[in-house]
Amino acid sequence: MTKVKGFISLALFVLLVGIGGSCKAAPTIDWTSLGLNEDQMQKVGALDAQWHNSSKDVIPKIKEEQEQLNKTLENANASSQEIREASKRVISSESQLQLAAMENFIAKREVLTTEQRNKLLELLSK
Repeated sequence: MTKVKGFISLALFVLLVGIGGSCKAAPTIDWTSLGLNEDQMQKVGALDAQWHNSSKDVIPKIKEEQEQLNKTLENANASSQEIREASKRVISSESQLQLAAMENFIAKREVLTTEQRNKLLELLSK
């Protein structure tokens, strides 16, 4: 269940600040505290695996694009268009990752009962 806590923290962090943003860390969700049954635990675990597979390639891509943007900004001869294009690539990839994280979170939320969703809201508000 530790993997579940880690992946949701990453997903929420991405949603809240994006890759490379600066903000306080997203809350860690202890899914076991929601009283998941075996079926729910399997579904949440499968969604974690899905998130891990979809994000593992995108995060390094975003970091690479950010590095390229930084190099472009540091280049005194870079045109405004080159800076804009490098920035758009970073923003686009970050947006794609944020949307994927939100979709994954929504899918996990849909596995929960109303009572468990209320507990989840309590955990997120702490």
